[in-house]
Amino acid sequence: MTDHIKTTSQRGPGGMTLFTLFALVAILVMGFFLHQRLSDLEASGSESAPPVLIVDYDQVFASFPSNATDEQMEALIINLNQRIIGLQQAGYLVLSADAVLGAPNALRVSTDYLLSEEGGDE
Repeated sequence: MTDHIKTTSQRGPGGMTLFTLFALVAILVMGFFLHQRLSDLEASGSESAPPVLIVDYDQVFASFPSNATDEQMEALIINLNQRIIGLQQAGYLVLSADAVLGAPNALRVSTDYLLSEEGGDE
């Protein structure tokens, strides 16, 4: 019997090792760009979303005096509209409670504020 001596030559890293290194680098690069994109979205989203306020018209109209004349009712409605426009001009997004399915009570504009005739902050 003849002994065969196997000689092994030095090769570079195996295919699986190269694939693993490439995949690791690709994941790190994608993670970096994903993090950058999410950071940009969070920064732009917080600047562009206006604060929200909710007006419950049913509650406001229920607070109108029951013995008010047509002229008084018209004046109350004009004042209400001016208050809402003032909130809009102050940068608020004003929604009707009828259009909102759920929201914290802290977002509701008080009826006293909406019916007051003097200017001022909420």
